[in-house]
Amino acid sequence: MGTSKSIPMVSQPRDKIVVVTGANTGVGYETAKFIAMMGAHVVLACRSEEKARDAMRRMNEEFQTEKQLRADNVITDDELDIEFMKLDLASLKSTKAFIDNFKAKHKKLNLLICNAGIYSSHQVTTEDNFDLTYQVNYLSHFLIVAHLLPTMKVSGNDCRIILVSGQVKAPHAGAATSIYAAITPDLEGFSRAYYTQSKSAPRWPSSDSRSEDMQTYLFESTKELLKSYLTPEILRELELTPKITKTEH
Repeated sequence: MGTSKSIPMVSQPRDKIVVVTGANTGVGYETAKFIAMMGAHVVLACRSEEKARDAMRRMNEEFQTEKQLRADNVITDDELDIEFMKLDLASLKSTKAFIDNFKAKHKKLNLLICNAGIYSSHQVTTEDNFDLTYQVNYLSHFLIVAHLLPTMKVSGNDCRIILVSGQVKAPHAGAATSIYAAITPDLEGFSRAYYTQSKSAPRWPSSDSRSEDMQTYLFESTKELLKSYLTPEILRELELTPKITKTEH
């Protein structure tokens, strides 16, 4: 197998706490595996414990191969520092339970990778009465970010949130971009850019996404949809987070 040169390998602090949603398969699996190989503690936030445990077993098997190949910046521990935490993004109740469980166990969060996503060609409604794709890909991840943002703000100077979108020919290739944005030292303090194919030069968000009117509409409507799960304290933290504007490139 071997570590592809397309995936940056940067030694990570052993006390670095990382969450990857949908980490039991595809891009999320590769992302979680390689970041753990670099030394971080990685939480696999997944719906199925059985599939997550199987993924953790496979990650450790592949980790042994990487160690034998002496890949740069791969730790030499017996096993990866990984754990499973249950998260069903199709349920706001489950999403909030994940948030509470994480905060009870971990006092900091350095890296949040919102990777999980689905697409359904037909209408499916969740228990919360939302479209399944909309809730899994956006609403539930918004809820996680909203509640864990205060924790990230006190977790160190270089804390990052990575939002994964799109599809690729192979998970390994997709993970290269996610990992690049997540751990490359040169990107410390850099935000609100769109990366593709792990290129160093970002593509900036579309002009529509930088529209202050659209941002305000989406933000206010999302707060209304999730009002049962957003406390006044959380809302205040969100209001303090700057929006991207038309003047930014």
